[in-house]
Amino acid sequence: MGLGLDGFRNCESSQRGSLTGKNPTDRAKLGVKRHILTDGNGIPLAITLTGANVHDKHGVKDTLNSILIFS
Repeated sequence: MGLGLDGFRNCESSQRGSLTGKNPTDRAKLGVKRHILTDGNGIPLAITLTGANVHDKHGVKDTLNSILIFS
């Protein structure tokens, strides 16, 4: 029994260079990151949204600062 990848091709893209946009990975597409902080039971404590182009360290900071504590 053998394992393999059917249809996988290891070759250069036909769209390269100036045709790929600023970043060939995301091609400047819009997106959203969801930062969700939960307790040990999976109950959400804080939820924040950031743009896909925002570094995760900013999302973590905003999420931790948005925790609501009830006493």
